[in-house]
Amino acid sequence: MISMFSDYMSISTDRIDEKIDQLVYHVRHLNEFDQSTSINAHELLCFIRLAIWEDEAGFIEWLKKKTHEVNPNVLSRLIIHEADKDESMNKIDGVELRFHVFKDGNETFKHNHRQDFITIPLRGAYEYTWWKIDTEENGEHYEWMRKKGGMLSNPELKKGLLRKAILGDQNGRVELIPGGNKGPSGKLQAGEKPMFVRNDWHHTVRHHKEKGPMITFVVRRGKQHPHATVLSTQNDAEEGNDFVKTSKKGELNQDEMEEIRTDIIDALRPYNANEGLKKLPEFTDLEHYITPINRLLCMNKSDIEHGDELKEQACLRLMKTNDFSFIPLIDQNLKCSDFLASGLYLEHEPMEIIPLTQISKGHHILSALLWAVGLRKFVVPVESNGSFAGILSLENVLTKEFEASLLLSLTKMPFIQDQNKKKNFLSDRLVFGHKLLLKMDNLYQDIFTTQTPGDSATIDEHIHEILLSLGPLIVMAPRLDIGYYTPKDQDGDNNNLVSWGRFPMFQFNVSSFDNEDELEIAKEALRLMEKGNNYSQLALVDQNERRQLLSVCHPEESELDFDLSKLSVASPTMQFPEIMAHFAKNRRPLFVRNSEGELGIFTIYELKDDFLFKKFYFWAVEKISQKDPNEREVLVLKLYNLSNLLFAQESNETEIAFTKFCSLLS
Repeated sequence: MISMFSDYMSISTDRIDEKIDQLVYHVRHLNEFDQSTSINAHELLCFIRLAIWEDEAGFIEWLKKKTHEVNPNVLSRLIIHEADKDESMNKIDGVELRFHVFKDGNETFKHNHRQDFITIPLRGAYEYTWWKIDTEENGEHYEWMRKKGGMLSNPELKKGLLRKAILGDQNGRVELIPGGNKGPSGKLQAGEKPMFVRNDWHHTVRHHKEKGPMITFVVRRGKQHPHATVLSTQNDAEEGNDFVKTSKKGELNQDEMEEIRTDIIDALRPYNANEGLKKLPEFTDLEHYITPINRLLCMNKSDIEHGDELKEQACLRLMKTNDFSFIPLIDQNLKCSDFLASGLYLEHEPMEIIPLTQISKGHHILSALLWAVGLRKFVVPVESNGSFAGILSLENVLTKEFEASLLLSLTKMPFIQDQNKKKNFLSDRLVFGHKLLLKMDNLYQDIFTTQTPGDSATIDEHIHEILLSLGPLIVMAPRLDIGYYTPKDQDGDNNNLVSWGRFPMFQFNVSSFDNEDELEIAKEALRLMEKGNNYSQLALVDQNERRQLLSVCHPEESELDFDLSKLSVASPTMQFPEIMAHFAKNRRPLFVRNSEGELGIFTIYELKDDFLFKKFYFWAVEKISQKDPNEREVLVLKLYNLSNLLFAQESNETEIAFTKFCSLLS
């Protein structure tokens, strides 16, 4: 899918038009339109839901400008995008996008279409039946050419028995095969995944009128086939075949068009509630779940896009050693609109720069998940005040904290006067919430925790399942600032070095510590890390699982020096005063192993965590109170300046100042 870059908070109708243009481009230039394209269509539908949530009145005005059609006794249509045309006014490849409304309950005649299409059920249900001409059986059938507007040609009597059919595999291609049961081939209803229908598959549709209107979102390929046909065993197709009425020719009145729009909007709104769901102007929940930039390995885009063989080797080795599928790339404006990708994201190239959408930190976390999952990247960069602030990935929300926060927030009810609707709304919302968590975990386990992740079709299936819950949930939770619920106790067993360290520490595989070529690749990796995000240490691991520390020396100089030294591991139970005593004598970070054997790192920048900063502040104030009264005022000012410096920049200057301050208090 072609992704777009955005700093905007809202999804306006202009943004929907952009998403439509991307889908058109995807089909036209990649020449793909099959079941795999349904992911693009499903994602677009979710963004349409988001647009209604953002500005329903504006969305309705946008719909009013679109073509409305009524095919009497069959269905109504609202066409939000028509296929582009060439200079001769012939349709060219791309897509047509429509909403279909079935209300009459009649069964259609046996027909096919001039275009392949994908249909997504939003509300209601209908039965469908496949039909196929069996040329090996004796029999006859009537065939009509179907023209635009519903006009039928004169019938032709042809050889071949018209039979019900099933979908099956023929020579590696899905085809209709004569056979099947007496009843319908299947049922399509709200809450199910999109269905692909090829242009030459004949079918009938019967709407289940007792379940209310059947509303579907239909994506048709722009590329047309020569003709569509109608089939029957009787010469009866003209009976009740009325011409299509269209708003383009002024054939529909305002009430008829408004009825079509109302049915569609109701299908896209929250279940069981059309009131009391005004959204908040901005949210704060996203910041609780992103991985902040100071905990990410980032690189400068300019260093990578004009890279050489040494940089490519360094990046590939770094990503493979740490099991990374991407590295955020920062541009000259401190934004992240690209990732350096490998593995999961690429089928052929070992490494490639791919574009990503950057969203505002004020986004609702559910809409942020739509950006991450719908675009098939499973991660989205987040900006704050115009600069890259961190990333949101599936791993960030597959936690007990997010699960508890989401489900607790979903129990907070908006005002709904009808008590029965209120009860149903609450139960629906909790069901969608539970399903969303389950389906995201299934996707994560299948893709990120196995040696052989699922193929593209399997991944698509997971995404469809997520979107079936995420799409409705977005419009059912417009006022929810989810917050961050945590049952974790920061005292007791968690009050030591291993609980505060950053895991895992970035590592780099080398064949030998004595191999100069290997060390040059490692140094290049650390050079890119230092320039990208001020990292000054990298753990080197040789073939015998021995570790040494590669460190940057004199980072303030234009040409970096490197030092290779023994990597000493501290006690995991080290307490906070001992940690401060270490930094009073040494700028070097502490290294620690957790119970899983992972190597972690503790730098002075871990103190930017709210809990640890309070711990540092109280430790410093207690130490200052023990000093001579004449020194206290100066030390308090130094503590204030150091605190500002700690949060402002990660640099050599900050580390020198921190060590000096701790030594003064020791």
